[in-house]
Amino acid sequence: MPLIPALREIRERIERADASARSAVLEILEVKEGAPERIAEPLRRYIQVKYMLERDDMDTEDIIELGKRSLERVKERGNIVIGMDVSPHCGSAGSSVHKKVLLLISLNKALAISLTPKERAKCDSVQDLAALIAKHLKEK
Repeated sequence: MPLIPALREIRERIERADASARSAVLEILEVKEGAPERIAEPLRRYIQVKYMLERDDMDTEDIIELGKRSLERVKERGNIVIGMDVSPHCGSAGSSVHKKVLLLISLNKALAISLTPKERAKCDSVQDLAALIAKHLKEK
């Protein structure tokens, strides 16, 4: 495939993903009364889009595991991720942890909330994150 059509395809995929993520954010913001169970489904879609995962990949609630699956999808597409093979000991963090941090920063910005570092550290599952987001949206 020539370079220009490949770039066009990548740009279109990113644009579709951005639109999907915005739609999920709007759904989350519509939840007024701190209902984590109502936030969880659009949050899963947001994570799926941001992590470039397939529906089949979303059979776990573990955010780090979803990050690992995302990295595997990147490898399957023939790409590499800098730091992907970093050993998560001796003070370093693996790429799936970096993905989680970037996800949480993205959600902070998109939802106009401010998750504290302590809260972010305790967020291990999609359900944990939905409950935390619900709490912050209720406080807005």
